[in-house]
Amino acid sequence: MTARPAGAYVHGIDGPVVLVPARVAAWIEANTSIEALRVAARGTDPEVDAVLLALHEAALRSRSSGSERKHLTCDASADAEIRLQTPTTRGDLVELLSTPETATVTGLSDRAIRYAIASGQLSGIRRGAKWFVRRSDAERFRNERLEL
Repeated sequence: MTARPAGAYVHGIDGPVVLVPARVAAWIEANTSIEALRVAARGTDPEVDAVLLALHEAALRSRSSGSERKHLTCDASADAEIRLQTPTTRGDLVELLSTPETATVTGLSDRAIRYAIASGQLSGIRRGAKWFVRRSDAERFRNERLEL
């Protein structure tokens, strides 16, 4: 893939804004500790929160679109919930849990999980009318709550 010149990613009338392609956001997330930074910085600056969350969302969308979409697998369980597995840029599988499954992992209610997603405390991925959470995010969320 041919890279554009650096200036092609800088835009803005009211001040410089850098556009980050979703594929690059996925690379950044896979190769740095930006996810830990996103969690650590949560609540310190609303704009920083929003931008780090936007990078995370772009990375998730990148991993679940394009050629990787062919590798998305769905296994229906007995209770008709869907477990999605999406490959990361490193080739590992990321298990996505439904909100009821996330509630079980975290020890919270389904409603509390949906609220945590809506308020930005927990990263979620919307697939149609349902929300899903990466197992690693659910476990990290549970552990953060236990530390309080």
